[in-house]
Amino acid sequence: MNSDILSQIASSRPTIKFCSLFNGLSPLWDYSLHSHPYMELIYRKKGFGKTALLNDTQNFVFFDTLVYPMGCWHQDKFEASEENEAYCLWLDIPCVPLDKPIQVQDHGGRLEFFFRYIYEEYQNSTASPELLLQLTRALLTQIVLFSQEKEPTTVDRVIQYLHVHMTDKITLDELVSVFFTSKSFLVKHFKQETGKTIIEYLNNIRIDTAKMLLMTTTKSVEEIAYAVGYESPKYFARIFKSVVGISPSAFCRQQKHGQ
Repeated sequence: MNSDILSQIASSRPTIKFCSLFNGLSPLWDYSLHSHPYMELIYRKKGFGKTALLNDTQNFVFFDTLVYPMGCWHQDKFEASEENEAYCLWLDIPCVPLDKPIQVQDHGGRLEFFFRYIYEEYQNSTASPELLLQLTRALLTQIVLFSQEKEPTTVDRVIQYLHVHMTDKITLDELVSVFFTSKSFLVKHFKQETGKTIIEYLNNIRIDTAKMLLMTTTKSVEEIAYAVGYESPKYFARIFKSVVGISPSAFCRQQKHGQ
């Protein structure tokens, strides 16, 4: 990938031939060896598995984006279940030829944003062709840029997982299982790379979201506590004060009076 491809993308006019979001139980998922007359982009929103190519095998996990050139033969091999979910996008874009598949890991949810935005706009009965054009160009550009960067570390992947699953009850055992690592490795390297423990980092994500909700909604402190993943409003208030320095109620009064 180089500047020539970026230039080709910038001058291209990709046409969307198919765009959907479905899980592994959907009849839309083709588990046979197949190819498409279009460029296919898959964003793995949930799950993990592998895809067999004619001369290779791709292992993938959630947040991976896979791009298959027109006519590329491939076959997904994983358990058909709701635990596998993906955005699928077919683009007719002959002026941007690929000679092999691309696989990149999302960073900070940027690719997920474009896939979701394209999907939601495409489903709209009053979808704007010009907006879809600009979004698909931006998505392809971001994929190319990501393909030129270093692979994200396990900690990078865990951080994105924490953002996406902020409201879930996340445990260290779960993270170790999902990312095929050891507790000692994850605990040590997460602290080294972020300066925080995993629970401290998760609390910061939740409290940042809570602050935004306190400033922009009329939800009560209790409602916000549950909305950001805490089972106890009292525990939420204690964590909020330890992170922000004041209670949620005091934070609201401060924002209201502009102090």
